[in-house]
Amino acid sequence: FDPTIAARLVEWKRLPRPLDAASADPLANWRDIELLGDACVRFKRALWLDLGGIAKGYAVDRALAVLQATGACAACVNAGGDLRRFGSTSEPIELRLSPMAGEAAAVVELGNAAIASSAVDVQLDGLEPRVRSTHVNARNGRSVRAHRAVSVVADSCLVADALTKVVLADARIGKRMLRRHAASAFLVEGARGKLLNDA
Repeated sequence: FDPTIAARLVEWKRLPRPLDAASADPLANWRDIELLGDACVRFKRALWLDLGGIAKGYAVDRALAVLQATGACAACVNAGGDLRRFGSTSEPIELRLSPMAGEAAAVVELGNAAIASSAVDVQLDGLEPRVRSTHVNARNGRSVRAHRAVSVVADSCLVADALTKVVLADARIGKRMLRRHAASAFLVEGARGKLLNDA
């Protein structure tokens, strides 16, 4: 997951250009972000950030934390594709990850956990035959073009949300990251789905 892809998405006309913003350095990447104390951040190069890949997951986590803090004994927060719940029971979540998959791709029993889903959404660039998605492979800076959709189950919705982008970009690396975060994923390519990692 690389939040410094904003300039590339603006160039591809997938995000609007920030108003009154200096141009981003084309060489800037996540290594140019320095997290300092007292909630301060320093950029080594001029860059634009897009936290859209984890923002909804983070918002779901914060909403659930508020419910827990007020004494709720069970709750579910669903932000359309990103969901987290807690309580003494589990709930079946039906995954419809891809129109190519037809019927529901899978059913997940979700207990005290989160699930996030992402799909490669393609859009023609004007009259060009090229298709670019909003998902970018952070290793090579290219648009993720495979027809894929993924749902990730993890302890937090922010982590699940971020891991969907990793799995979409590279399922092999995604599998290692899923293990590291004790998460699991259901990946659909074309009309077929498979469980990537059973945590």
